[in-house]
Amino acid sequence: MIIEKICDYVIEIIDDREYSENSTDNIIIYKNIYKTDDERISTKHGIVIKDKNNQILSSAIMLASGGATGIHEKSYIIEKNRILLLCVSNWLLSLTIPTLELNWKKEIDSVSAFGIYKMNDDYIVHGELEISRININGTIIWQNSGSDIFVLPKGINNFYIEDNKIFTQSWDERKYCFTYEGKLT
Repeated sequence: MIIEKICDYVIEIIDDREYSENSTDNIIIYKNIYKTDDERISTKHGIVIKDKNNQILSSAIMLASGGATGIHEKSYIIEKNRILLLCVSNWLLSLTIPTLELNWKKEIDSVSAFGIYKMNDDYIVHGELEISRININGTIIWQNSGSDIFVLPKGINNFYIEDNKIFTQSWDERKYCFTYEGKLT
C-alpha cells in the first residue's frame, strides 16, 4: 500500500488482489468499480481518499486483464492535486480527486504498463512492449517499440529520463534513446 498526503486529502493506493467482484466478503467496499474489459482479471488496484479526519470521501477499484502489475512509486502520478494517473495492467486511467470519477482510460501497452513519468507538459509511460508519450487528456502523442520487451533479466532497472531524453534497453540488451518528440537517436 502507498499512502500520499496531498492538501487536505490522504490517498491510499492498494494492490487489492483479494477483491472479488460482487462478493460481500471484500475488506473494502468500493464506491466506484472501473473495468477495462470483460476478460480474466489479472490486476486489481484500489484507491481510497480520506479527509484529514480519516473519514472516507470516495473509493474506487480498477480491474484489468493483461499483464499483472503492482503498486510502486512510479505506477502513478498525482497531478495538480486534482488528477490521479494510474497504471493498471496494460491500461492508464485518469481519475479526479477527491471524487475518483473516471476522466478517461486508455490501453497504453499491448501487455503491461510498468510506470508513468512526468516530462514537460506530458507523460512518458514505460510499457513492456511500448514507450509512449501521452497528454493529460489521454491522447497518445507517439508510441515506439523495440527489438524485444523493455525489461532486462534479473529485474535490473532499464528506464530513466535525463536531459529531456528517454533511455531504456530491451531484453536483448539493445540500448534506446528517444527524444521528447519520439525520435530514436
